[in-house]
Amino acid sequence: MSQRFCEICHKPIDEERAEALPDTQLCMEHAVEARKYGGEFLLSTKTEVISKQGSLKKNYGGISTSQQRNTKAMQKLLDDHRRQKGG
Repeated sequence: MSQRFCEICHKPIDEERAEALPDTQLCMEHAVEARKYGGEFLLSTKTEVISKQGSLKKNYGGISTSQQRNTKAMQKLLDDHRRQKGG
């Protein structure tokens, strides 16, 4: 696996973290800091309804999950980092 770097500080992302979370773009320090803005990713779920159309009885199938990058949190982190660095 090739080395990846944090989108905020440009330090290497720990190999175990990158392997466990293939979509991450943050080092552990900034991932923890991102929690105050809702985290690196926004997670959502959708429950599949498999009952017949018009039926009063609801039957549910599986649950699918998806994640989307929390762009607002990423921008706030970047802004914080720039302020701390004086630029």
